[in-house]
Amino acid sequence: MRQSLRQLGIKLSRQTVKNILVENGIDPGPERGKGTWDEFLRSHAATLWQCDFATKRMWTIRGFVDVYFLVFLHLGTRRLWITPCTANPDSAWVAQQARNFQMAADDLAGLNAATGRFAVVEGVVHHIGETASRTYLDFGRRYTKDFTIVVPRAARRSFAAAGIDLKSLRGQKVRVRGVLFSSGGPAIEIRKPASLELLKDRGT
Repeated sequence: MRQSLRQLGIKLSRQTVKNILVENGIDPGPERGKGTWDEFLRSHAATLWQCDFATKRMWTIRGFVDVYFLVFLHLGTRRLWITPCTANPDSAWVAQQARNFQMAADDLAGLNAATGRFAVVEGVVHHIGETASRTYLDFGRRYTKDFTIVVPRAARRSFAAAGIDLKSLRGQKVRVRGVLFSSGGPAIEIRKPASLELLKDRGT
């Protein structure tokens, strides 16, 4: 543990590490607690994320370029959060992606914890999907983890009558009201135009 902290530029004495472990109810001995590593992961899966670098070769006008990105995997739900890619993954870029991930994880955790409650959610529609039975307004690239507004087929006419073209909302900043439920990621189903407010400033 001390070696891992030292690699991060944090220097602590052996006694300090021991004191911190003891204060948090962790046996500092070589055999801390019972159970296997798999059992530990299963018992803490709801709060653990795995992170690793990934790379892909991309064709550009200058030829092939290796681009890099970070992948965060939630052990409990298997949800993925993938950063934008870069050809120059320096320390500043890595630190910024970590901050972006932390903010996204905190926002999603708050929404997931509020499942079953009435909520007001504001964001930018990044993707619109449609099936025979529903229209989906996604606030992110992956509906399995990002927030989604769900409009049943039977409600489409009421939105059209109110002058709201659901298919034209991509890039639009909106505010939605309703009861949160889980559909892979957090979601709200709306049936009346009054539940959806179009905000003046468009997303970037």
